[in-house]
Amino acid sequence: MSSRHFYLSAGNLTVTGNRLEDLRFSGTTVAYDFMRLNAVLEPINASLSAIAAQYRKCSTMEAFPGKEDSLSGYNKASAQLAEDYRASENVLSGSTLHRC
Repeated sequence: MSSRHFYLSAGNLTVTGNRLEDLRFSGTTVAYDFMRLNAVLEPINASLSAIAAQYRKCSTMEAFPGKEDSLSGYNKASAQLAEDYRASENVLSGSTLHRC
């Protein structure tokens, strides 16, 4: 099941694209800021999902040589992505979107 998030605000919102994955929202400052933020966060979220999948796979293996080293590596990679995520909040400075 696919979904997309977007913000509604006063003004004329234009939606373009033929598939859910290709939709682009424009016409308001909020829509622009949100699309810009998503462009920054998308690769971080994709990397985090891949690391989480590998972590789950590795953590359930009982006889895996180097398991602790692998899990430690996944934890370090996740921590770096968390830092990248926090650094991406700079995209919001001066925008109409605000961090909760």
